[in-house]
Amino acid sequence: MTKKNLPKLISVICLLMILTFTVSVVHGDRVSAEDKPLEQRFEKLETSVEKLREQMPKIAFINTDEVVTAFQEVVSEERNEAHQIQQDYLDLQEKYQKDEIGKSKFNMQNDVMRAKLIRTRIDVYQGMIDEMIRAQGFKDIADRLKEVKKQVEPTLKKLSDLVEGIPKGEISPQKVTETLQQGQEQLQQFESLVMDLIRQRIFAIAGNLTDDSGYDLLLKQGNIIYRKEEGQIENITSQVKEKVNQEFNKS
Repeated sequence: MTKKNLPKLISVICLLMILTFTVSVVHGDRVSAEDKPLEQRFEKLETSVEKLREQMPKIAFINTDEVVTAFQEVVSEERNEAHQIQQDYLDLQEKYQKDEIGKSKFNMQNDVMRAKLIRTRIDVYQGMIDEMIRAQGFKDIADRLKEVKKQVEPTLKKLSDLVEGIPKGEISPQKVTETLQQGQEQLQQFESLVMDLIRQRIFAIAGNLTDDSGYDLLLKQGNIIYRKEEGQIENITSQVKEKVNQEFNKS
Protein backbone atom coordinates (compact mmCIF):
# COMPACT_ATOMS: atom_id res chain seq x y z
CA MET A 1 0.00 0.00 0.00
CA THR A 2 1.35 3.41 -0.93
CA LYS A 3 1.54 6.38 1.43
CA LYS A 4 -1.22 8.21 -0.47
CA ASN A 5 -3.65 5.38 0.42
CA LEU A 6 -2.94 5.56 4.16
CA PRO A 7 -5.46 8.40 4.85
CA LYS A 8 -8.15 6.32 3.16
CA LEU A 9 -7.21 3.29 5.27
CA ILE A 10 -7.30 5.35 8.47
CA SER A 11 -10.70 6.80 7.53
CA VAL A 12 -12.16 3.34 6.92
CA ILE A 13 -10.81 2.04 10.23
CA CYS A 14 -12.13 5.06 12.16
CA LEU A 15 -15.57 4.75 10.52
CA LEU A 16 -15.68 1.07 11.35
CA MET A 17 -14.83 1.77 15.00
CA ILE A 18 -17.52 4.48 15.26
CA LEU A 19 -20.19 2.30 13.66
CA THR A 20 -19.29 -0.70 15.82
CA PHE A 21 -19.44 1.43 18.97
CA THR A 22 -22.79 2.92 17.98
CA VAL A 23 -24.34 -0.47 17.28
CA SER A 24 -23.08 -1.91 20.55
CA VAL A 25 -24.50 1.03 22.52
CA VAL A 26 -27.91 0.77 20.90
CA HIS A 27 -28.14 -2.97 21.41
CA GLY A 28 -27.15 -2.44 25.01
CA ASP A 29 -30.55 -0.74 25.57
CA ARG A 30 -33.85 -2.55 25.47
CA VAL A 31 -35.92 -1.78 22.36
CA SER A 32 -39.68 -1.49 22.87
CA ALA A 33 -42.32 -2.68 20.40
CA GLU A 34 -43.04 0.82 19.14
CA ASP A 35 -39.33 1.32 18.33
CA LYS A 36 -39.28 -1.49 15.77
CA PRO A 37 -38.49 0.84 12.82
CA LEU A 38 -35.52 2.15 14.76
CA GLU A 39 -34.39 -1.40 15.48
CA GLN A 40 -34.63 -2.27 11.80
CA ARG A 41 -32.53 0.72 10.89
CA PHE A 42 -29.82 -0.42 13.26
CA GLU A 43 -30.01 -3.94 11.88
CA LYS A 44 -29.23 -2.41 8.50
CA LEU A 45 -26.42 -0.48 10.17
CA GLU A 46 -25.00 -3.74 11.51
CA THR A 47 -25.08 -5.15 8.01
CA SER A 48 -23.16 -2.10 6.78
CA VAL A 49 -20.59 -2.64 9.49
CA GLU A 50 -20.09 -6.23 8.40
CA LYS A 51 -19.64 -5.10 4.80
CA LEU A 52 -17.04 -2.58 5.96
CA ARG A 53 -15.21 -5.35 7.77
CA GLU A 54 -15.09 -7.29 4.53
CA GLN A 55 -13.58 -4.25 2.82
CA MET A 56 -10.82 -3.88 5.41
CA PRO A 57 -7.30 -4.04 3.91
CA LYS A 58 -5.43 -7.32 3.95
CA ILE A 59 -2.47 -6.87 6.31
CA ALA A 60 0.56 -9.10 6.92
CA PHE A 61 3.59 -8.91 9.20
CA ILE A 62 7.06 -10.44 9.24
CA ASN A 63 9.58 -11.28 11.97
CA THR A 64 12.85 -10.31 10.27
CA ASP A 65 15.01 -11.67 13.10
CA GLU A 66 13.58 -15.14 12.53
CA VAL A 67 14.17 -14.95 8.78
CA VAL A 68 17.79 -13.91 9.41
CA THR A 69 18.36 -17.36 10.95
CA ALA A 70 18.05 -18.81 7.43
CA PHE A 71 21.21 -16.89 6.52
CA GLN A 72 22.96 -17.97 9.72
CA GLU A 73 22.18 -21.63 9.09
CA VAL A 74 24.26 -21.69 5.89
CA VAL A 75 27.40 -20.82 7.91
CA SER A 76 26.89 -23.18 10.83
CA GLU A 77 30.51 -24.40 10.74
CA GLU A 78 31.92 -20.87 10.88
CA ARG A 79 29.54 -19.96 13.70
CA ASN A 80 30.49 -23.07 15.67
CA GLU A 81 34.17 -22.19 15.32
CA ALA A 82 33.52 -18.63 16.52
CA HIS A 83 31.55 -19.99 19.47
CA GLN A 84 34.40 -22.32 20.43
CA ILE A 85 36.96 -19.51 20.31
CA GLN A 86 34.65 -17.35 22.42
CA GLN A 87 34.48 -20.16 24.97
CA ASP A 88 38.28 -20.57 24.93
CA TYR A 89 38.62 -16.84 25.51
CA LEU A 90 36.29 -16.99 28.53
CA ASP A 91 38.18 -20.02 29.88
CA LEU A 92 41.42 -18.04 29.65
CA GLN A 93 39.89 -15.19 31.65
CA GLU A 94 38.75 -17.66 34.32
CA LYS A 95 42.22 -19.20 34.59
CA TYR A 96 43.76 -15.78 35.13
CA GLN A 97 41.19 -14.92 37.80
CA LYS A 98 42.10 -18.15 39.62
CA ASP A 99 45.85 -17.38 39.37
CA GLU A 100 46.36 -20.47 37.23
CA ILE A 101 48.35 -18.51 34.67
CA GLY A 102 50.93 -15.72 35.00
CA LYS A 103 50.24 -12.14 33.92
CA SER A 104 52.75 -11.97 31.05
CA LYS A 105 51.58 -15.29 29.59
CA PHE A 106 47.97 -14.25 30.06
CA ASN A 107 48.50 -10.95 28.27
CA MET A 108 50.11 -12.72 25.33
CA GLN A 109 47.42 -15.40 25.04
CA ASN A 110 44.67 -12.86 25.63
CA ASP A 111 45.81 -10.75 22.67
CA VAL A 112 46.06 -13.85 20.48
CA MET A 113 42.56 -14.97 21.48
CA ARG A 114 41.11 -11.52 20.81
CA ALA A 115 42.67 -11.50 17.34
CA LYS A 116 41.31 -14.98 16.64
CA LEU A 117 37.85 -14.03 17.89
CA ILE A 118 37.61 -10.94 15.69
CA ARG A 119 38.92 -12.88 12.71
CA THR A 120 36.45 -15.75 13.09
CA ARG A 121 33.52 -13.38 13.54
CA ILE A 122 34.49 -11.70 10.28
CA ASP A 123 34.76 -15.18 8.75
CA VAL A 124 31.12 -15.81 9.68
CA TYR A 125 29.95 -12.85 7.62
CA GLN A 126 32.42 -13.68 4.87
CA GLY A 127 30.84 -17.12 4.75
CA MET A 128 27.36 -15.62 4.44
CA ILE A 129 28.55 -13.50 1.53
CA ASP A 130 30.18 -16.51 -0.17
CA GLU A 131 26.94 -18.49 0.09
CA MET A 132 24.89 -15.59 -1.24
CA ILE A 133 27.27 -15.12 -4.16
CA ARG A 134 26.94 -18.81 -5.06
CA ALA A 135 23.15 -18.83 -4.69
CA GLN A 136 21.13 -18.17 -7.83
CA GLY A 137 18.63 -16.05 -5.92
CA PHE A 138 21.23 -13.39 -5.10
CA LYS A 139 22.68 -13.11 -8.57
CA ASP A 140 21.47 -9.53 -8.98
CA ILE A 141 23.59 -8.28 -6.05
CA ALA A 142 26.59 -10.59 -6.51
CA ASP A 143 28.91 -7.78 -7.62
CA ARG A 144 27.98 -5.68 -4.60
CA LEU A 145 28.64 -8.66 -2.31
CA LYS A 146 32.08 -9.19 -3.83
CA GLU A 147 32.96 -5.54 -3.25
CA VAL A 148 31.91 -5.76 0.39
CA LYS A 149 33.99 -8.90 0.89
CA LYS A 150 37.13 -7.27 -0.48
CA GLN A 151 36.88 -4.44 2.04
CA VAL A 152 37.84 -6.65 4.97
CA GLU A 153 40.57 -8.75 3.36
CA PRO A 154 43.40 -6.42 4.54
CA THR A 155 42.03 -6.57 8.09
CA LEU A 156 41.94 -10.37 8.02
CA LYS A 157 45.59 -10.39 6.92
CA LYS A 158 46.62 -8.11 9.78
CA LEU A 159 44.75 -10.24 12.32
CA SER A 160 46.39 -13.41 11.02
CA ASP A 161 49.78 -11.72 11.33
CA LEU A 162 48.99 -10.94 14.96
CA VAL A 163 48.04 -14.53 15.72
CA GLU A 164 51.37 -15.74 14.32
CA GLY A 165 53.56 -12.84 15.43
CA ILE A 166 52.49 -12.22 19.03
CA PRO A 167 53.81 -15.55 20.45
CA LYS A 168 57.15 -14.88 18.72
CA GLY A 169 57.43 -11.40 20.19
CA GLU A 170 57.68 -9.88 16.71
CA ILE A 171 54.96 -7.22 17.24
CA SER A 172 55.13 -4.30 19.66
CA PRO A 173 52.38 -3.93 22.29
CA GLN A 174 51.37 -0.60 20.74
CA LYS A 175 50.98 -2.21 17.31
CA VAL A 176 48.97 -5.06 18.81
CA THR A 177 46.59 -2.63 20.52
CA GLU A 178 46.13 -0.53 17.36
CA THR A 179 45.50 -3.56 15.16
CA LEU A 180 42.98 -5.09 17.56
CA GLN A 181 41.12 -1.79 17.83
CA GLN A 182 41.05 -1.36 14.07
CA GLY A 183 39.92 -4.96 13.67
CA GLN A 184 37.04 -4.50 16.10
CA GLU A 185 35.90 -1.34 14.31
CA GLN A 186 36.14 -3.06 10.94
CA LEU A 187 34.12 -6.01 12.26
CA GLN A 188 31.33 -3.72 13.44
CA GLN A 189 31.21 -1.87 10.13
CA PHE A 190 31.32 -5.12 8.16
CA GLU A 191 28.60 -6.71 10.27
CA SER A 192 26.35 -3.66 9.82
CA LEU A 193 26.92 -3.65 6.05
CA VAL A 194 26.22 -7.35 5.61
CA MET A 195 23.11 -7.23 7.80
CA ASP A 196 21.79 -4.25 5.81
CA LEU A 197 22.17 -6.27 2.60
CA ILE A 198 20.45 -9.25 4.21
CA ARG A 199 17.53 -7.13 5.44
CA GLN A 200 17.18 -5.53 2.01
CA ARG A 201 16.94 -8.98 0.49
CA ILE A 202 14.40 -10.10 3.08
CA PHE A 203 12.22 -7.06 2.43
CA ALA A 204 12.46 -7.59 -1.33
CA ILE A 205 11.33 -11.21 -0.97
CA ALA A 206 8.57 -10.22 1.45
CA GLY A 207 7.42 -7.46 -0.90
CA ASN A 208 7.12 -9.86 -3.81
CA LEU A 209 5.22 -12.32 -1.62
CA THR A 210 2.75 -9.68 -0.42
CA ASP A 211 2.12 -8.55 -4.00
CA ASP A 212 1.52 -12.11 -5.17
CA SER A 213 -0.78 -12.86 -2.22
CA GLY A 214 -2.79 -9.65 -2.50
CA TYR A 215 -1.79 -8.03 0.79
CA ASP A 216 -2.39 -4.28 1.07
CA LEU A 217 0.06 -3.56 3.89
CA LEU A 218 3.19 -5.26 5.25
CA LEU A 219 4.50 -4.57 8.76
CA LYS A 220 7.56 -5.60 10.74
CA GLN A 221 6.69 -7.43 13.94
CA GLY A 222 8.28 -4.69 16.03
CA ASN A 223 5.85 -2.14 14.57
CA ILE A 224 2.78 -4.02 15.87
CA ILE A 225 1.73 -2.64 19.24
CA TYR A 226 -1.53 -4.54 19.66
CA ARG A 227 -3.77 -6.86 17.71
CA LYS A 228 -7.02 -8.19 19.17
CA GLU A 229 -7.38 -11.41 17.20
CA GLU A 230 -4.88 -13.83 15.71
CA GLY A 231 -6.44 -13.67 12.25
CA GLN A 232 -6.57 -9.89 11.94
CA ILE A 233 -2.96 -9.65 10.73
CA GLU A 234 -1.35 -12.62 9.00
CA ASN A 235 2.14 -13.80 9.88
CA ILE A 236 4.06 -14.55 6.67
CA THR A 237 7.45 -15.11 8.34
CA SER A 238 7.57 -18.83 7.53
CA GLN A 239 6.73 -18.21 3.86
CA VAL A 240 9.49 -15.61 3.55
CA LYS A 241 12.00 -17.90 5.26
CA GLU A 242 11.02 -20.69 2.88
CA LYS A 243 11.68 -18.38 -0.07
CA VAL A 244 15.12 -17.56 1.34
CA ASN A 245 15.88 -21.27 1.69
CA GLN A 246 14.82 -21.77 -1.91
CA GLU A 247 17.26 -19.09 -3.02
CA PHE A 248 19.97 -20.99 -1.17
CA ASN A 249 18.69 -24.16 -2.90
CA LYS A 250 18.09 -25.93 0.40
CA SER A 251 14.29 -25.91 0.72
